[in-house]
Amino acid sequence: MDVQYTIVIADDHPLFRNALLQSIHMAISDTHLLEADSQNSLFSLLEKTKDIDLLLLDLKMPGSNGISGLIQLRQQYPELAIVVISASEETEVVQQVYNHGAFGFIPKSSDMQVLLNALKQIINGEPYFPTT
Repeated sequence: MDVQYTIVIADDHPLFRNALLQSIHMAISDTHLLEADSQNSLFSLLEKTKDIDLLLLDLKMPGSNGISGLIQLRQQYPELAIVVISASEETEVVQQVYNHGAFGFIPKSSDMQVLLNALKQIINGEPYFPTT
């Protein structure tokens, strides 16, 4: 019996959300996926939806100023597993994300196999941060 996971994809680019949605379905068999395209729509979704297992968060969305969105989410939803998926892949950014309590960081430049492995690792309760 599969467990159903509720995963939120928060990214302002529809094409990337769709690619991520398809990747999640490949990595995790039974998922309920929700989408947000801005910081405001994300907070609205989080207020209405209970029992979210994972939030995949882009740092640069309308209404969010980089790491501040993660900080705000951490303050309001301290138990929520947040994994940042970002094109900002500098070591300092990954370190900031880690320091502010994210459960992981997946670079947007990751190939499909890296993405699938990272998602499986995360859903199994193990943090994922890229090795440099």
